[in-house]
Amino acid sequence: MVVIGARVKDGRRYPAYGCAAHHSKGSSICNNALTISEGKLSRAIFAALHELLASHDFRQRFADRFAQRVAAHKPAADEERARLEAEVGTQEARLRRVTEAFATVGQSEALVAQLRREEERLRELRSRLAASKASTKPAASAVTVSLEKLAKYLRHVEKLAEEAPQSARAALARVLAPVVLHAVEKDGKRSYEARGALKIEDPVSLSGDRVLEKVGCGGRI
Repeated sequence: MVVIGARVKDGRRYPAYGCAAHHSKGSSICNNALTISEGKLSRAIFAALHELLASHDFRQRFADRFAQRVAAHKPAADEERARLEAEVGTQEARLRRVTEAFATVGQSEALVAQLRREEERLRELRSRLAASKASTKPAASAVTVSLEKLAKYLRHVEKLAEEAPQSARAALARVLAPVVLHAVEKDGKRSYEARGALKIEDPVSLSGDRVLEKVGCGGRI
């Protein structure tokens, strides 16, 4: 798909998409002369995305994939936590030996300095261990919060599309893979079917069972 033309209204350019082969080589190569305005396509995509994020099926799939990612990460996280726990134990033993030295040889500047170093090292290791434990316990609301943030972001981009389409395209590309338009025919009428994929950690396909919008030969835009 390519931009085959545009109209200007109130100083703003409104591009229209069409089949690249038909536009450059004519009907003998591709007879798909159907075009679609960027505005109409954008409205269809945003409407479908909002509907998708609100659906129970999508939320459940998102939660399932989130749980799968956590499970895949767990072995490495467990290994890191075990290593840190061992280091904390070793450091605690080092600190005990330094404090015992005070009882044996008395206080000295060297022992005081070493005690401070060992205490600082122990605090650092305990902090890293606490962070490691926290990272393996995602909050129950983590998935919901992520989806709500995405929905809010899309509402912002949708508003931006009315004011600055070029900026909106760049913003939308952060969460949506390139949309591909496919030519379809139903009841003798040709239209475009748009498909894409959300880019949220583990992309969730919108094609197949979730069609963005039937709006006809196509290609990526």
